[in-house]
Amino acid sequence: MGVRVNNNHVPHGEKNKRKHIPALRLIIIIAAAALALGALILANSIDFDKLFAKLFTPKPLAGDSTPQNIEFAPIDYDENIFENEAYMAQNRLIRYTDGPLSTIIADGNYALYGDAVVLLHNYLEAVIAGDAKALPELFTDDYKKNNKLPAKFTMQKIYDIEIEFYSQNIINKGKINEVTACEYIIRYNIMENNGTFRSDVGSGAAVPEIFEVLIDYSRDLTQINSITKIKRAAS
Repeated sequence: MGVRVNNNHVPHGEKNKRKHIPALRLIIIIAAAALALGALILANSIDFDKLFAKLFTPKPLAGDSTPQNIEFAPIDYDENIFENEAYMAQNRLIRYTDGPLSTIIADGNYALYGDAVVLLHNYLEAVIAGDAKALPELFTDDYKKNNKLPAKFTMQKIYDIEIEFYSQNIINKGKINEVTACEYIIRYNIMENNGTFRSDVGSGAAVPEIFEVLIDYSRDLTQINSITKIKRAAS
């Protein structure tokens, strides 16, 4: 008599495994849903504008640091910088650049390059001399209304100076109050910067600035109307 084989027989351990599969699938589905919900909540809580700005904001120029990151030299209002041999050994002449042409003004003839360059030279001379009282007459009333000129600063060891012509525009052309607006980029380094005049830059590092100069020939008046720091575009 033959023996009937039950092909449907499943070992006890295998039965338990099969019972656990639906429960395991349910756990996985619940966990996946929880993760998706958590990711959605997190995404809604992120300020992507701030994140984008942090990641892709252009870096500042070399040497452009926040004041708290700059170590300034000691302040000495009695120092005569023209007695400092190290400073006097620096290049203290002004280079003037207009497009591809660049020249060092060694003869002091700033008028050859226009009234605006004469003004900017006077501005730099006042800064080097620590002459805060000379500054107000160099600026327009509009500038002085919106900006505070320094009341006091030491002599500044400025060197490697460049004045570069940037742009020119005629305002109220053909009218009695016609004004020529010129923009110049000024670059220079400050040796042993003590922060009394420029607190945005360390020693031996430059943060170029754009100077807007207004020339009013009818009033025989040339003055600085704005100063804007230049930031380097991201590379």
